[in-house]
Amino acid sequence: MDNINNFIRDLDQLDKKTGQQFLKDFILEEKHLNNRLKALEKFMEVDDGSNYEFLEQLFLSDEDRKVRMLAGKLLLGGYSNQEQLLTLLKFTLDNINDIYQKILALEFLNKIGSKSAIRIIIDYMKHVCKRLFGKKAFRDNGRIFSGNSFTERILNEGILKVGEYSINPRLLSEEELDTCINICLHDHYINVLGYHATFKGGTIILLNCEGMGLTRISDIIGIERLGKLEHLMLQRNNIGEIDGLEHLKSLKVLNLSGNKIKKIENLSFLKNLEELDLSSNEIRLIEKLGDLPSLKYLDLSSNKISEIQNLNGLKCLEVLNLSHNEISQITGLDGLKRLKILNLASNNIIKISGLRELRELVSLYLNKNKISEIKGLSTLENLRVLNLSNNAIQKISNLDGLKNLTKLELSMNLIRKIEGLDQLTNLQELFLDRNQISSMDGLEGLKSLIILFLESNNITEFREEHLDGLDNLNFIFLNNNKLTPESLRIYKRLCRFP
Repeated sequence: MDNINNFIRDLDQLDKKTGQQFLKDFILEEKHLNNRLKALEKFMEVDDGSNYEFLEQLFLSDEDRKVRMLAGKLLLGGYSNQEQLLTLLKFTLDNINDIYQKILALEFLNKIGSKSAIRIIIDYMKHVCKRLFGKKAFRDNGRIFSGNSFTERILNEGILKVGEYSINPRLLSEEELDTCINICLHDHYINVLGYHATFKGGTIILLNCEGMGLTRISDIIGIERLGKLEHLMLQRNNIGEIDGLEHLKSLKVLNLSGNKIKKIENLSFLKNLEELDLSSNEIRLIEKLGDLPSLKYLDLSSNKISEIQNLNGLKCLEVLNLSHNEISQITGLDGLKRLKILNLASNNIIKISGLRELRELVSLYLNKNKISEIKGLSTLENLRVLNLSNNAIQKISNLDGLKNLTKLELSMNLIRKIEGLDQLTNLQELFLDRNQISSMDGLEGLKSLIILFLESNNITEFREEHLDGLDNLNFIFLNNNKLTPESLRIYKRLCRFP
C-alpha cells in the first residue's frame, strides 16, 4: 500500500475490533518494513488487551528483527502484568538465538522487577557464566570479574546449588544489568559469531573481529552496548567507512588495517583513544584527527597519502608510521614535540627536511626513498636508530651531532668510502652492505661497535689492524667481496661467521 498514513487515518472510522483486525492483516501481509512498523505502532492505540498471542507470535517468529523488537516493547507496555509474559521472556533467554531479543528480555524482566522475574535473570546468568567460564570461574573469579561485586555475588552465592537463592531478588541497578548484557554479548560473540573477546570486571574490554567479512562497523551486534570496550580489532575486513563508534567512549586501541576505507572520519567521540591503525587502506588525505587528544600511536602506512598535514593537534603522539605512501616532502611535523618514532620508509622523498623540531625523536626510518644527501638531522640529539638504506646517498656526512646513535643503516646506497663516523662513539650496529666501498679504513673511532655489515662491496684487503680499537666487535660480515686469498684466510680465522 503506497500511502500508509491514509490507511491509518481511515481506521478511525471503524470500530476498535474491526480496526484491530485490519491492522493485524496488514502487518502480516505488507511487504514494506516501514509501513509494517507504523501499523504496529498504531495497533497499540486500538489494542483492547486481548491480543497477547498476536504480539507474542510477532515477537517470536517474525522474519524482521525490527518488527520482533517493537512487538516485544508493545508486549511489555500492554501486558506486563500477565504471568504468561514471564514465561515468554524465560523462553526467549533459554531458546531464542537472536541476541537483541535476549537483551530485550533481560531489560523487560528487570522492569517487571518481581521476585520471579529477577530469579529468571539470575538463573540464566548462572547458566551462561558456567558455559563461558567453567566451574573454575565460580571458585576463582577474581581475574574475570574483579571489581564487579554483582557478578561475584552471583557466582559465589549458590551458583552450584541449583534451586537455592542466597541473593535476595531485587531490581538490578543499571550497572548490574549492563554486566548481564555484557556477559550475554560475550557468549554470543564467542559461541555464535566466532569472534575473540576478553571479559574483565563485569564487562567486555576487548573485541577481535579480524577477518570476519564485516562491511560496516555499525553491523557489529551489540556494539552500542560496549561502553567500556578498550580494544577493538577490525583488521582484514571489507569495511568501507568509519562509523558506529559513538558509544565507545572508553576505547583506547582501534585497528582498522587492511580494509577499504577512503576517508578518516567519525572519530571525534574517541577522546581516550591512544592507538589508531589505519594502515593498508585507500586513504589519500590526513584529516579529522585533531579531536583525539590522547592519541600516542598512529599508523597510516600503505595508503595513498601524498602530503603530511593536519597532525599538529596530536600533542601526545609518540609513534607515527607513514611508510609506503606517496609522500615527496617532509612537512607538517613541527607540532609533534613528543614524537619518538617516525617511519617514512618507501615514499618519494628526495630531501631530508622538516625534522628540526622533533628533538625527542629516537628512531627515524627513511629507507627506500630517493635521498641523495645526509643532512637536516643536526638537532636530533636523542636519535638512536637511523635507517637510510636503499637511497641514492654517495657520501656519509653530517652525522656528528648524533652522539647517541646506536644503530645506523646505510645499506644499498652509492657509498664509496667509510667516513664521517668518528663522533659516533655510541654506535653499536653499522650496516654498509651492498654499496661500492673498496676499503675498510674509517672505522677507527667506533669504540662501541658490536656488529658490522660490509657484505657485497668492492673490498679486496682485510687485515687484523682494521679491527684495532674495535674491542667490542663481535660480528663482521664480508661475504660477497673479492677478498685476496690472504685476506680471506685472516677473515675466516678472526670472524665468527665467515
